[in-house]
Amino acid sequence: MKPTKRRELFVKEYIKDMNATQAAIRAGYSPKAARVTGNRLINTPYIQQAIAKETRRIMGKIEVTEERVIEELAAIAFAREDVEYLGYIRPSDRLKALELLGKRLGMFREKVDINDGRIKVIVEGMSESDREDMMG
Repeated sequence: MKPTKRRELFVKEYIKDMNATQAAIRAGYSPKAARVTGNRLINTPYIQQAIAKETRRIMGKIEVTEERVIEELAAIAFAREDVEYLGYIRPSDRLKALELLGKRLGMFREKVDINDGRIKVIVEGMSESDREDMMG
């Protein structure tokens, strides 16, 4: 697939909201066929490479790095309750930050056990009382 101005515009538009249909419309493709066109374009290797390249360019420009994201998550997760960090941090924010850090570090592994048509999910690293809380 050759890079055309419309395809390049599609990539720039897609980056804005990650919506292939709307990106296709904004790039000048037919609104009636935008869903199909957007889906076709987004599944094209050339377009996927262009989106990845543009995303890296933008992230580099605003200095979003894995290290910086992890540092911010850690700051939220381990902030003292009496210290204001961009406003006071709710317990749910701390829990989410800890969850994301734990997943990144590979601390939680889900096991799925299917027996008799029922699905049982076990999260390794979770205490028995936390499992019971989840089950209600």
